[in-house]
Amino acid sequence: MRTQASILTILFLGVVVARAQDALRLSVDVQLVTWDVYVDTAAGKPITNLTQDDFVVFEDGSPREIRNFESAQNPYNILLLFDRSSSTEEQWPFLTRAIVRFLEQMPPQHQVALAAFDDKPEMLFNWRSANELKSLGFTIQTNNSGTDVYRALEWAAGELRRVKGRKGVIAFTDGVDNRLSKKLVSFDRSGTPSVARMEADSDFQKVLRTLAQSNAPVYFVAVNTDKNPDPSVPPNSFDLKQREAARLRMETVANRSNGVLHLPKQIGDVASLYERIGKELGYSYSLTFAPGNPARDGSYHRIEIQLRDKSLRLTPSREGYYAR
Repeated sequence: MRTQASILTILFLGVVVARAQDALRLSVDVQLVTWDVYVDTAAGKPITNLTQDDFVVFEDGSPREIRNFESAQNPYNILLLFDRSSSTEEQWPFLTRAIVRFLEQMPPQHQVALAAFDDKPEMLFNWRSANELKSLGFTIQTNNSGTDVYRALEWAAGELRRVKGRKGVIAFTDGVDNRLSKKLVSFDRSGTPSVARMEADSDFQKVLRTLAQSNAPVYFVAVNTDKNPDPSVPPNSFDLKQREAARLRMETVANRSNGVLHLPKQIGDVASLYERIGKELGYSYSLTFAPGNPARDGSYHRIEIQLRDKSLRLTPSREGYYAR
């Protein structure tokens, strides 16, 4: 790891764009389940004037009553949080392009904040419109002082607890917290290291409880995990264990918060992935319903949301959840 400070200064305007795609895993840990859905025409024009009566929700084939409905025209408050530790430095130029692509999709009623973290989180720009944020510049810099993903997520939850209405976090990171390479490491008799399971990770369990109180979904854009490793960085066996542990924790946070874990196959995919997330969240409806079986038994439940107007297209944020 380099010891000198690393700095990248960005001006939002005029940044080059790139393409992206993702894979995701889904689930929840609440009595009420919330789904974000995007609706457009066959020509790709977003539809924003639908009402609750235009939607029908099915869980495992059985209809569910919509308990709460948020129109696509209702404001959405989105905290863009990114990992600026040295382990993500190679991805910074791709990230800044992605943020621009995201902001370009945001309608004017939404508010966006921008924050970064290494060993501690920092708010770079507080809540403002996407157009206003896009016109500003910012600096990415790190002093190589470590990565505290847990602290950053807890901090984000605290920020969002003060925000009314719809809200969420989009977090760009590899998810590897310092604890995964230090505090949680143990060795067997042969000297082989391993990382403690998340159930035995008291700090992570505290993060889950804190996030539950914020009532905000967390959308991860996770790079260089065990499922989408950076081919330019040959990992050792313990590094892969850390990355698997990090990915499982991000997956759990997304599951518990009604969010999504995105795993872009390559770094060049990040910009168009942010663009798609921005478009779908920027014009999304939020539907909340009670599950048919409230038991947290780990079972998978498939959700299908239909439109009464069959000429329109619907894109859900996810396809199902695990009752955990």
